[in-house]
Amino acid sequence: MKKILLMMAMVVAGMGLHAQEVEWGVKGGLTYNMTDLGLKSAVNTSGEVFSGERNNNGWHLGLAVRDEFTKNFYIQLDGLYNQSKFTLSGTDANGNPIQTELMQQSIQTNLTPGIKVFHFLRVQGGLNGNIWLDDAYADTFGRFQLGYQLGVGVDLGPLTFDIGYNASFKDNRGDWNGIPLSQNRGELLMSVGILL
Repeated sequence: MKKILLMMAMVVAGMGLHAQEVEWGVKGGLTYNMTDLGLKSAVNTSGEVFSGERNNNGWHLGLAVRDEFTKNFYIQLDGLYNQSKFTLSGTDANGNPIQTELMQQSIQTNLTPGIKVFHFLRVQGGLNGNIWLDDAYADTFGRFQLGYQLGVGVDLGPLTFDIGYNASFKDNRGDWNGIPLSQNRGELLMSVGILL
């Protein structure tokens, strides 16, 4: 974990050295949990969100820094507080199915290179890291998790609108009160922000 945080710090420090233009600002929005990992699930979840079939499970708020290296290429770093609820399923000692709801609170960082198209449309993808703040969740699945983010965005002047799909590199498996649980952590973040 220390190596990953050090790498992120070096990237942020290097961003200012080679930047054509560095913008920073705030962003926030709604978080939607996904039942399955994968791009197909992300597309289905997006459709359910826009049609009103799926409600948000939480919210996120934080800072964004974007370093534009050229007119079309940039690197963005997000630092967000992300909170949402999860319903996890497992089996007890007798083999009976059981479900429990856990609150996930995390500090989330996204390091995403991206490409601008037509000066306002963006496509980006990169690393996603979470440090879990909630002890019940962290004790079950571990304190830190590394994954990836894929997303698209639109810039309208200083306003930014983003849809990002976050997923972990591996399934979450853990033990909660002697009951083995598993969770395929995938989420959709719909954000609005302003960059200065």
